[in-house]
Amino acid sequence: MVIKDFFIEYLESNVGSRYVSGGSQLQLDECPFCGHTGHDSRIYVGVTTGLGFCHHCETGFSGVKYVMEKDGVKYREAIKILTGEDGRFLKLENGQEDEDKLKEIPLPEVLPINVCDDAQDYLQSRNITDEMIEHFQLQYIIKNMNVVFPNKEEKQYKTKYRIFIPIFDINGAIVSWQARDTTGRAKNKYLFPPEFKSAEYLYNVNAIQQNPKYLILSEGVFDVFGWWRCGFKNCVATFGKKISDRQVEIIRAINPGCVFMAWDADALKAKYRFCEDYGYLFNIKLIDLPNSKDADECCIEELIDAVDGSYKYDWSKKILRLL
Repeated sequence: MVIKDFFIEYLESNVGSRYVSGGSQLQLDECPFCGHTGHDSRIYVGVTTGLGFCHHCETGFSGVKYVMEKDGVKYREAIKILTGEDGRFLKLENGQEDEDKLKEIPLPEVLPINVCDDAQDYLQSRNITDEMIEHFQLQYIIKNMNVVFPNKEEKQYKTKYRIFIPIFDINGAIVSWQARDTTGRAKNKYLFPPEFKSAEYLYNVNAIQQNPKYLILSEGVFDVFGWWRCGFKNCVATFGKKISDRQVEIIRAINPGCVFMAWDADALKAKYRFCEDYGYLFNIKLIDLPNSKDADECCIEELIDAVDGSYKYDWSKKILRLL
């Protein structure tokens, strides 16, 4: 089971709740964030996503965030309460234990994709299947949200009519999200919560088992969708053409047999630099996609051919650059 499933079990056993909306939601009797109580409360948790929203204080929450607030515990204790295990915690170079602390990220109110025609049409146009919607826990945002920034200033965030793409840490706790515009009219195609530190996480890392034979390192969320759709399930993404030491530590914790570097064609120098900087840590092979396509634009035959044609980095390229 994943954390969202443990969270539903936790609510069933420890919190006054009942199934509503044909069993698709749990209605809770109390909100730990604002203290509102009552059998007629408007506090709901989606059964398939494990994401909740209180309409009284307009607070969105995940399972870990809920348990931290309700039980007054820190991230690690919340993971253990939900799962009975400590989780896959990482050791950083400074020796401190990294608990991937749950950020105080604002979560928008979301709806299932299958009740939103516009969302279904958009995802179908991007070849996102029902299986992928379930695996990546995609949802739809139908209204803007008010966000309090670190300087205490409150602003409206233009989240309306966007696909909600949750971002999880290595333990499966939601730590951020990406919202993709579906209208084609938004100034920014993608939105992240304020203060999102993209260098701390890898997308889809929660779905990767320990010691896989391979790991495909791609450049963005929709690249992961493309690889996953074509059968390459062990795929993660950075959020751009840079990789941090923190992300490298996460890959080391996964311990793949081979890392396929599959950033876009316009990131060739960055791909070479990755090999030069981390070739002593990993068995790295480079992947070039055909005709400068992104992974989500490729068919299965093209991705298979790209993997079959992967190659080791030629160190003479670095020598020539230094001459």
